Amino acid sequence: MKKETKVILDKERCVLCSRCVRFCDEVTGTSELGIYNRGNRAEIGTAPGVELDNNYSLNTVDICPVGALTSRDFRFQKRVWMLKAANSVCPGCATGCNVRIDHEAGRIYRLKPRYNPDVNGRWMCDKGRMEYKPVHADNRLVEPRLKNETARWADLKSVLSSKISSGLGLVVSSAHQSLEEMFLLKSLAGTAALCGGLAGSDMGEGDELLLNADRTPNRKGLELLGLPEMDAAALASAIKAANGTVLIHGGNPASDSAVAEALKAHGDVIYLGSHDNETAAAATLILPGATWAEKAGIFANKDGRLQGFSQSVARQGSGREDWRVLTELGGDDAPTSLKAVRDGLAIALELADTNLNKLPARGLALEGATSGGDV
Repeated sequence: MKKETKVILDKERCVLCSRCVRFCDEVTGTSELGIYNRGNRAEIGTAPGVELDNNYSLNTVDICPVGALTSRDFRFQKRVWMLKAANSVCPGCATGCNVRIDHEAGRIYRLKPRYNPDVNGRWMCDKGRMEYKPVHADNRLVEPRLKNETARWADLKSVLSSKISSGLGLVVSSAHQSLEEMFLLKSLAGTAALCGGLAGSDMGEGDELLLNADRTPNRKGLELLGLPEMDAAALASAIKAANGTVLIHGGNPASDSAVAEALKAHGDVIYLGSHDNETAAAATLILPGATWAEKAGIFANKDGRLQGFSQSVARQGSGREDWRVLTELGGDDAPTSLKAVRDGLAIALELADTNLNKLPARGLALEGATSGGDV
């Protein structure tokens, strides 16, 4: 294998089972791999000038029975028997592939596909496997900040109470957040203007297998809860018209310069998020939240299938679960547990007879939802 690929072949281990060859022929249809030479010189390889660079190349590592194919990213990083596993959902796109998070001592080492015939079958894309890296990125928000000064949660209680009691002017959600968080944010908004985030953001190039052009895990959730996205011009105008605090939860709407300028001019912006970005830079108060791997929640994939994910690693610094922050902002009448939040969410989704705390292993398909089918 060429050094540029994500997969490394240790030829001395290979038993020429041809599973990897069949995968590239029958699943991806890209046919990069083949068996070359004859007799005792036969070996797996690629034709001259060809690389194993399709969107699903790392699945060949999963199906190799002898460990001849290894992931360049995970190779020699950790003894696999030391890893703990947690079931989750990939946050990399709207498909919502079921994954297993392999972690140890607070660090995620790899993501592997988890079988779900209704969503991703037995596979996941290479881009999705790298979604654990932002969890440990250097730009994580780990402490609250008030006007560029580090603060403590206890000291911010009166500040937050004052801002909420005086009324919010605009509440902005994100397609990266869980259904529970979207529901709480909408409840917290009251009479404030509502926005689901920046329309058209987080889009990429998809394919016909699993990778979706929508690079968010829960844009369907915004639709289910009636949180409309806005284009940059409309969002900038809404910020300028906001008569009160602007509360932004997740995402990075200030990646657009017009939105960033509007936020800075407004001067009263709260940002609840997990990473330092343009939106955090434009905020006057920053509240550190949790990434998808550091909390529990529910995503609705592109087909309208509700899928639960659980916490696998501890939150960093003083970061808090987003739903807890939002319930504290909601005051005494807010739910006090995630179970209570989900009970309210079930009513909002007209699923009062459904226990969202115990979703089926394959997820819950809402009425009218379509199945991705086995891949």
